[in-house]
Amino acid sequence: EVSMLDVFFKCLFSREGNSPDHHEAITYGQLLGQVCRCSNTLKQMGVRKGDRVAIYLPMIPELVYTMLACTRIGAVHSIVGLTLWVDLLPRGGGGFCIP
Repeated sequence: EVSMLDVFFKCLFSREGNSPDHHEAITYGQLLGQVCRCSNTLKQMGVRKGDRVAIYLPMIPELVYTMLACTRIGAVHSIVGLTLWVDLLPRGGGGFCIP
């Protein structure tokens, strides 16, 4: 039988960076900690339920943390591909733009 503690420390996914010796394994526990940390940061910045957040990040674990943090808060998020120029993003409506 598998306990919840076993699942908490199991590897959720592993990631390989630009070189094979740069390897990272992330557990469910680490994921939860990072998502909570990111959602607290977003809340401190004034992001609330129903707000719109555009995420402009490369394919790194922080992208996943930020998406899940927005979901945790209840903010609507959209991912902006890195090929899109950041200058083309709208900045009106009292939104946040974090370079």
